[in-house]
Amino acid sequence: MSELVETVKSNLLELLIETFETPQGFYLDRPKGGLFTTLESISAGTASSESGTQRSIAAHVEHLRVYVAALRGYMNGATGKTDWIASWATHSVSSLEWNALQSTLK
Repeated sequence: MSELVETVKSNLLELLIETFETPQGFYLDRPKGGLFTTLESISAGTASSESGTQRSIAAHVEHLRVYVAALRGYMNGATGKTDWIASWATHSVSSLEWNALQSTLK
């Protein structure tokens, strides 16, 4: 069983690296892809833009940050509730706030 757990952990880590940092060809095909690289190419103004009922990129990044923090907490035994409504409260960000949000997600 331990070998299976280690295999699952290893495979999951590879997929997370592909998703967030460095495409390895599992499902992303751009050599300079990954979420972090994509977010770095977006200005604070663009990240703050909302259209109709569509939330801003900044709001999505904050929601993702809260999700990842909650998931990490749950994996470490936390049992508290997450305020999902508050996780969408970000609308617009300054350049400094946008950089800080990206850093916090990382």
